[in-house]
Amino acid sequence: RSATENEIGSEAWRLYELVTRHFLATVSPDCKFMRTKVRFEVNGEGFAVSGRKLIDPGFTRVMKSGEMQDIEVPDFRVGETCALDSLDMSNHKTRPPPYLSESDLLTLMDKHGIGTDASMATHIQNIQDRNYVALAEGRRMEPTKLGIALVHGYQLVDNELVIPKVRSDIEGACTLVAKGKARKEDVVRHALRIFRAKFEYVVKMIDLIDQLFEATFTTLSATGRPLSRCGQCMKYMNLIDKKPVRLHCRHCDCTYQMPANGSIKLYQELKCPLDNFELVLFSQKQGKTFPLCPMCYNNPPFEDAGFGGKSSCWDCTHPTCRHGYNQVGVLSCPEQGCSGTMCLDVTSKPKWKLDCSHCMFQIKLFQDQAKEMKVLQEWCEECEGRKLFVSFREGKTPLKDGSLERTACIACDEAFNSQVVSTIGRAQFKRSGPSKGKGKGKGKGKGKKQKNVDPKMTFDGF
Repeated sequence: RSATENEIGSEAWRLYELVTRHFLATVSPDCKFMRTKVRFEVNGEGFAVSGRKLIDPGFTRVMKSGEMQDIEVPDFRVGETCALDSLDMSNHKTRPPPYLSESDLLTLMDKHGIGTDASMATHIQNIQDRNYVALAEGRRMEPTKLGIALVHGYQLVDNELVIPKVRSDIEGACTLVAKGKARKEDVVRHALRIFRAKFEYVVKMIDLIDQLFEATFTTLSATGRPLSRCGQCMKYMNLIDKKPVRLHCRHCDCTYQMPANGSIKLYQELKCPLDNFELVLFSQKQGKTFPLCPMCYNNPPFEDAGFGGKSSCWDCTHPTCRHGYNQVGVLSCPEQGCSGTMCLDVTSKPKWKLDCSHCMFQIKLFQDQAKEMKVLQEWCEECEGRKLFVSFREGKTPLKDGSLERTACIACDEAFNSQVVSTIGRAQFKRSGPSKGKGKGKGKGKGKKQKNVDPKMTFDGF
């Protein structure tokens, strides 16, 4: 019914007027206006000007705001020439799109089939209560540092946890149950199986999220100690030896994950030929030591390089890398089921040894007898492993003829093979028989790669 401001009071009158005007506007005719656009040229450059003239205000006559204002444009004629009065040049920059408003988010949720009319508002309130977004001017939702870090962390681990498809698929499955096209037990069982697998994978990869959160909410530049130079800015990166172990460049604001359970030190200020990062030397507690490039370790430069998504220098196939597979790889790892390559640890002098690039298998060589050792580009015809050049110390040569130098295969040459001691970590055992030190399969380290099974699952196909 109709009412006056005196009857209901000023505050109630404002609401009453808003609702009434909105209702009347919805049943009013359209607003009509004539738009004019004039195009013209100045020295071959195209310009345009637009104007409009109101014909019928329609629903805007009822609304308090939104009335159309005329924009006057002179009555030009086609082909007419006009004199220029003045020229001005202004600078402008493109602007990013605005943050989503509550209504924008509701529209997108409805588009992707997320939530119901009753639950959508609750979802929006939840992300505010959990400090993922903050309500800004114009009721637009501005992501907080926590919200951005959480989304980026999930994207590092499993992008399906972020995109709307996951929730949409669950809603769709519930709709199938409501329509009698699927059994509730099957839908619940399928969803629990998928989310259990995803949860276990997130727990396994939680270090990635933790690393991102620490980079977001703590000042890494104030922690750690300078160790090696960044290949991008040539400034020193800090080693943070707290788990997860990582190198952080405060100048580039980049963080590089490092292997855990060992010690890391600078490797003679040597640089990676691919990205100019200084190499570091990682020594495991079990006795294995290998060089790595911080960039290549986190972003393997070659397809199928590395193990478990990480790549050390021993996995590198770059032809000029003096620390890569082509320079230090000797033969395939003898350990059953391992696809790694036994590589010469050039830092182990004088207690020379070969370490597997993947597992903890280790071969000790010549027990302090060798003075120098080098992997040659000569292949053994029998086992296809690389030959070693060995220079022995005076009076300590194991060769029967007393010579101090020899080039041979450690697997096939009897004199070399007799000096081999195999270990797994620090648990030593000697190998006996004619196969001493000999690898299984091809000796070039080209063993079959283990299939990289992706533990992440999808909701497709339900």
